[in-house]
Amino acid sequence: MAVAGGAIAVIDARPDLVIVDPNQESALEDFVAQVGEACPEARFVACASNPSLELARFCMELDFRGFLPKSLSREAMIRALAVIVAGGSYVDRQFGRRLMRPGGGRSPLSRREETVLRRMSEGSSAAEIADGLGISFKTVDTHRVRAMTKLDLADRRALVRHALARGWLA
Repeated sequence: MAVAGGAIAVIDARPDLVIVDPNQESALEDFVAQVGEACPEARFVACASNPSLELARFCMELDFRGFLPKSLSREAMIRALAVIVAGGSYVDRQFGRRLMRPGGGRSPLSRREETVLRRMSEGSSAAEIADGLGISFKTVDTHRVRAMTKLDLADRRALVRHALARGWLA
């Protein structure tokens, strides 16, 4: 069976653990749904090449059992995977503490902030977004800055990775 556009083939295998770099999977929600349907007992672990708080939130919303940066030491990675295999969950501490704050499991963005980021990730300019939404260029910029700060996104490349993980560009 092919999964996520043929990226992975599962042949008579029922993995206990599925480790994926959410930055590399273009439609993460679809991937998780397809693999989850084929292997309902599988636990998902994100091993992110470019981890961010919003990516951690998104993975937890998709019911991942772990969120680990690829930069984690070998020993820490083994400990984390052992916890997950034993039925627990593991989130790297730099993200875990921030996820535990009130509202940590929900997207911190307003609908307007999400709309602005979505349109930016699709290639629209701030002027085009302002015109389309009937707001000023400065308001678009304010929404962009607030949203990127909330999501811990440093630049447009990080925004595009976020959009890909969300399936906005699929």
